[in-house]
Amino acid sequence: RTAWFLLTRIRDALASDQLSLFEGTVEVDETYIGGKEGNKHAKGKLRAGRGTAGKIPVAGVKDRETKQVQAKVIEEPDEDTMNAFIEDRVKKGATVYTDGSHAYNSLDGYEHEKVIHSRGEYVRGDAWTNGIESFWSGIKRAIMGVYHKMSKKHLWRYIAEFVARQNMRMKDTIEQMKLIVRGFEGKRLRYADLTG
Repeated sequence: RTAWFLLTRIRDALASDQLSLFEGTVEVDETYIGGKEGNKHAKGKLRAGRGTAGKIPVAGVKDRETKQVQAKVIEEPDEDTMNAFIEDRVKKGATVYTDGSHAYNSLDGYEHEKVIHSRGEYVRGDAWTNGIESFWSGIKRAIMGVYHKMSKKHLWRYIAEFVARQNMRMKDTIEQMKLIVRGFEGKRLRYADLTG
């Protein structure tokens, strides 16, 4: 419990409320976090079908030039949610590449191009989403190898950790430590608040 509490406090320090707008070429995608129904014990099965049943959606955007990432746990990856997510993080007029999801059909004010995975299309000229998909695969490998389960209540903290890891990875260790210490300023997390 002590180790988990300490790690959670570090994840809170890594979480940033300050969003900077990406201006250049970005990739936007969504993923779902959660275990396979077939791997759950009988009492935990949702019996709700396959695919995204019982999983938590997360939206993400990656700036191709800076390699910076922003991600957020969302309720549903529908048009309104994804449009708001993009508008909060990407400057109007930027180039946005997405997959063929209908959630991006009404995206307005951006140079927008899709790659249609359902047609076997993954790269077309400069249009692809491989960078953000690579970010998702890193999170999912960590779940399988280290964390095993991320609850909906705390998933945002784990996502913040992986966003910070991605965004700090080109800095040296001392600079990374300084950023983490700065992140502790003005934040207090008690164990009772965490588990209540």
